[in-house]
Amino acid sequence: MSISIPPISLRPSAPVHQHRTWRHLQRAAVAAYPQLSVVTQANFCSLMVPAASVAVWILQHAPRLAARAELSILVVNAIEFQALDRGRWFQFIPWLLGRPGMQVRVTLQGSALCQSLASAVGGRSDVAPLTEDALDRHLRTRGWLAVNDLRPAEIFPGTLMELPANIATGRQPTPDLCVLFSPAFSLHLDTLLADDALLPLVRRQIPLAIFSSSEAEQLVDDYALEAHGLKPRDRECWPNPWALPNETVERSVVYGKMGWAAEFDVVPSSVMPDPMALHDLSAALDYLGLGLALDGSDEPDAIMCLGESLGTAPRESAHEGDEGSALLRLPQGVAVDTLNGAVYQLQDMTALLLDMVPHVPAAVLETFPGDDDVLQRVMWAVRVHREHVSPFVGDVDDALRSQFAKLSDTSEP
Repeated sequence: MSISIPPISLRPSAPVHQHRTWRHLQRAAVAAYPQLSVVTQANFCSLMVPAASVAVWILQHAPRLAARAELSILVVNAIEFQALDRGRWFQFIPWLLGRPGMQVRVTLQGSALCQSLASAVGGRSDVAPLTEDALDRHLRTRGWLAVNDLRPAEIFPGTLMELPANIATGRQPTPDLCVLFSPAFSLHLDTLLADDALLPLVRRQIPLAIFSSSEAEQLVDDYALEAHGLKPRDRECWPNPWALPNETVERSVVYGKMGWAAEFDVVPSSVMPDPMALHDLSAALDYLGLGLALDGSDEPDAIMCLGESLGTAPRESAHEGDEGSALLRLPQGVAVDTLNGAVYQLQDMTALLLDMVPHVPAAVLETFPGDDDVLQRVMWAVRVHREHVSPFVGDVDDALRSQFAKLSDTSEP
């Protein structure tokens, strides 16, 4: 367990805040640790991003942790990328925080990580038989020579369900911070925050540092937590300044685009899901061609525009008196008029009235949840399209052809 010390003033020159680009951060790191000069910029960014992300999260959400003499960090559901060079890059967290004297102990837990290491040694069922040298050889990168004298992370060979017992008996340290990259709570909450998983740590007010690969993913995870009776204290989600462009599916899990905190004022005695709420979310995402993991789109954040107001966009063929009302965006490039429920096809500079599609009933328009809850707004837009536009999809095509024909006629001399 980490030792608490009285809070101290943090150095204002913490490198993770002082520098704004990877080039400047690397230059400062090389000045502090000359051995890093052998690491290329591309490798430096990729290898340092987990540590930099955790460091900036600490300063953003839990600066009290930066005042500790020792810090124990548990990375849950870790993958091999986070374990490169056996996690030695996490040892730069003290320097990134402006606390070079801090001692950091990192534990990596992840079934995917263990399976990867097991397959590397001939399909063994666990990583316990692997020697220190074997682990180093398998996880070694081109940056190895720059960090081989640093403390490696501990790789927990068991499952997440085995962690609480190991912590209770002192075989594993009690973490000061739990870190999760793209946890996909909507799919894995029953295993991640179960009584024999992370829930005992949450009840002890140990913060969860979470990194999502998109804003939409963060909203889905937040929704899933609340659907299980866990309401985060702080819903703020901020762009991680040290996230990198996603190049592969695996790396999208590591380079968390958005950082946020999952801390709870109230933790129920038993976490029970709300099946209806989860069904509504799943049905909406399925309708958009996405799964709960938002893995069906290259740009998952695009769904966040659904249900947003388009103001008073100009509309061709609008009925008299409709010009001042707002349009709410629905899926598949259509929108609904807030004044009378008329449905329009959105164009670059205008919106075409779809005469053949019945108006959305006023009672449905009154159920619009407002702009504050983005995900509820998205689900409302999907429901309106599914129930009031999609049944007339053939009519929509006919209406578009009719409207384009009218526009063509009016444009002829």
